[in-house]
Amino acid sequence: MIESGLLTKNDRVELLEGRIVDKMSQNPPHGGTVTHIGDCLTKLAAEKWYVRIQCPITLNKSEPEPDLAVVPRSRETWLVRHPYPEDIEIVIEVADSTVLTDRREKGALYAAAGIREFWLVNLVSRKLEVYTKPKAGKSAKYGHCREYKKNETVPLVLGGKTVAELAVSELIP
Repeated sequence: MIESGLLTKNDRVELLEGRIVDKMSQNPPHGGTVTHIGDCLTKLAAEKWYVRIQCPITLNKSEPEPDLAVVPRSRETWLVRHPYPEDIEIVIEVADSTVLTDRREKGALYAAAGIREFWLVNLVSRKLEVYTKPKAGKSAKYGHCREYKKNETVPLVLGGKTVAELAVSELIP
């Protein structure tokens, strides 16, 4: 669509279920939180993993741009294609005005694709929602959700191993 002139590189849109959807503009808490979480994860995962910030991932009929995605370190691969669901360890959305949309629509999209773990950083309720055990099908969803409050820690599991325990208070301002 960019090549045909219908969209420009400056248009803030993403492809969700075959539809072009406008992306919400980012307020400072959202942008600052995304950057901070990216820094925290990069420090812990830098040896074997990349933390991609607001870069596309390729799903069946969608190409969303999650706030963060943790993928294997493979510069050559990510120069020729976007990550597929099987490449992604964790996909993260930071939400304030989009909590319900991110939880329902993007959560269902990520579950349908089989992405192993989806984190929703809920800036409104100031908690971290961790979704695991994706279930595909017509009403795709995650089979398990655990909410972490600011005084708790969340395990960072990469490659099937817990590599760190992150303080939720460090992730949510």
